[in-house]
Amino acid sequence: LRCAMLEGFLTQRLGRYIEGLRTDQVSAKLLSGVFKLKDVVINISAIKELLVEVLPYPLDISHIKCSSISIKVPWKKLRRKPIVVELEGFELEARIHDPQNETWKASQASQQAELLAKAVGRDEVQIR
Repeated sequence: LRCAMLEGFLTQRLGRYIEGLRTDQVSAKLLSGVFKLKDVVINISAIKELLVEVLPYPLDISHIKCSSISIKVPWKKLRRKPIVVELEGFELEARIHDPQNETWKASQASQQAELLAKAVGRDEVQIR
């Protein structure tokens, strides 16, 4: 069963993590619990936000791409079996930085100030 409403819902909900996600990239088979996303470019900022609390060192991600993401939801055994996410053609370019490196910390502070300014709708934000 292909459900256009569900595809639209997934596009809306996952749009934060996937850049330029369109409904034609999403296919859903609701009854079987299989959802597929094709040719996706992952939103680097959203992934950095997820990883910042988890990783012991800062990770500078420059590129993420995935040719296909498959999500399998076991509707009948949802409490006993996990939801499975499979990635195909996954590409990640990143560098790990030492948090004690002063040059890198200054660069990150500048980038964060720019993101904050954008989020609050200003041209510039000063961090003290």
